[in-house]
Amino acid sequence: MTGMRHITVLVLGCVLLTLALSACGGGPVEAEIQATVEARLNEERVAEATVEAKAEAMAKAMIGATAQAVPTATSAPPIPTPTHTPTPSATPIPTTPELLTATPTPNVVATVQALVMAVLTALPSPTPTSTPLPRPTPAPVAPVAAAPAAPAPTATPLALPPTPAPSGESSTQPPPSAASREEPSIADVLDEVMPWVVSISAESQLTGLFYDFNEKVAGSGFVIRTDGHIVTSQHLVQGSTEIKVYLSDGKTYDASVVGQDELSDLAVIKIDAEGLPTATFGNSDDLRVGDWVLSVGNALALKGSPTVTLGIVSGLDRTITIENGTYYGLIQTDAAINKGNSGGPLINLQGEVVGINQAVLRDGTGMGFALSSAVGGRHIRDLIDHSRVVRPLIGLTGADVTPAIANEFQLSVSHGIIVTSMPSNGPAYKEGIRAGDVITGMDGQPTPDMSHFLLLLWSYEVGDRVQVEYLRGNERLVATVELARRPE
Repeated sequence: MTGMRHITVLVLGCVLLTLALSACGGGPVEAEIQATVEARLNEERVAEATVEAKAEAMAKAMIGATAQAVPTATSAPPIPTPTHTPTPSATPIPTTPELLTATPTPNVVATVQALVMAVLTALPSPTPTSTPLPRPTPAPVAPVAAAPAAPAPTATPLALPPTPAPSGESSTQPPPSAASREEPSIADVLDEVMPWVVSISAESQLTGLFYDFNEKVAGSGFVIRTDGHIVTSQHLVQGSTEIKVYLSDGKTYDASVVGQDELSDLAVIKIDAEGLPTATFGNSDDLRVGDWVLSVGNALALKGSPTVTLGIVSGLDRTITIENGTYYGLIQTDAAINKGNSGGPLINLQGEVVGINQAVLRDGTGMGFALSSAVGGRHIRDLIDHSRVVRPLIGLTGADVTPAIANEFQLSVSHGIIVTSMPSNGPAYKEGIRAGDVITGMDGQPTPDMSHFLLLLWSYEVGDRVQVEYLRGNERLVATVELARRPE
């Protein structure tokens, strides 16, 4: 009976090992442990058989000598719980009845426990979803615990995004529609502009050293009145013997000069037509550097419709000097203005004329200039009404005050107009202004240079009375001057 108990314990140990191996996947470790268990079982069977045979023989001998009954296994004291270290298998065979009751059960149990512990230690821990295997009560084995996670380092809290809006509400504004993001279409602007932009060719007769010859030039213009008045450049039609205008609808007209102004390089011509589409003037004073503008014109006299270039306003109130003269109050743009663009419109994205294309600098790249509509508009009215630009006369000539001039003449200001000469019968002389005086303003508006001075002067009408502020030495003076009419 005792041997059967031993075998039963070993079999249970094998079952536990088999279940553990099945749950964890088996493998080479399983085969090795099974072989070890089978060897131990064989050894235990042999030992049990030997012990039982010897015990039976000794029992028979002792029965005859004494009447003391051999205590049964049930009366044996409880077996102490073994430690994890198995007892050596070479245990001497007991020779007394008391020792016979202390069978090798602890060795078997310890062996099974050691094998179970070896399996649990060698094999990987089961996944969290697996059912943990039961541990033997004699020597419970603590489950293999995962390594504790390293504590998170202390860090400065990150700024959190705004709290989401309640359900059913949007936390951000919806993106703008494609239509709201689109810039005004240049094609749509050109559809409005092209009907009143015209191409112009002018022919003039030049006298040579040995013979006369004809010169033909091309330029641009735009219609300003339905009865055929057209704005263009003065240098284009000056001295011409024949002028032709080509409309966008393919019609061609002969044109005549209504008026021209050399100082502003403006001219107005007229064709015999009615009901023409006309341009709309915008206010160039509202322009800012960086605004988009279009240049439209008969560039290089190319066949087909006028050429369109796009650019920005690069500068305002420019003054340039070229072979034709000095021009004031110009808009600088990087929209290409080529030969043939002269006289054509400079247009904003609303399709309004904000300038009249005038010149390019040969020494510059991407530097075109147009007369502002604020200045050109007044001149155009004069050209239609008087065939010339009527300008007021103050009766003096001057130059910009520079640091060098201010130092040479020991002036107390570094900006202004120094009077260089003046006729004795002019309006300014009559009111006490003399050469060497420095004009600093008119009617409370500063005049830091000749460009600002002339543009301000030409904004007045003949007969207007203006207050001129000027310096004589360190003395500040004011003179009221009545403007006369500039001679032709």
